[in-house]
Formats: sequence, C-alpha cells, structure tokens
Amino acid sequence: MAAKNYELKIRKMQEGKEIYYLGSIDGLTGFLVEGETIEKVKELAPFILKDYLEAVEEMKKVNQFRKKLQFSLQTA
Repeated sequence: MAAKNYELKIRKMQEGKEIYYLGSIDGLTGFLVEGETIEKVKELAPFILKDYLEAVEEMKKVNQFRKKLQFSLQTA
C-alpha cells in the first residue's frame, strides 16, 4: 500500500504571554500537535499521526463488530 502524504498546517498561538505552535491536518478531525517551537511540532507530528491513524482503524473494527452484533441480536 502506498504511503499517503499529509499537509501539516502549523499556526502560532498565544495565550497571555505564552506562545506555542499548533499543528493540524485538514480532514483529520481531532488531530492536533502542540509544541513550543515549529521544529518540535514537526518532530512530534509523525508519531502522533501514526497513533491517530491506528486509533481510527481500531474504531472502524469496533464499529463493524457492533453492526454485526446488532444484526445477530435482531435476528436471534
């Protein structure tokens, strides 16, 4: 399976005097990477993306199981 390319968008954020950077990817709801620097966001993003995609796949399996279980319960 070919690797998919994702475009990481990084925004500078400020809360009071604190400045930090927040990375996100369009289309991946809930995917956020926070770091004190742009470099830190770029460094962390691949690891967080891997975990995110694994969690999405796991949820797909859970939802498929629930659909099968629901069907079995309705036909029993």
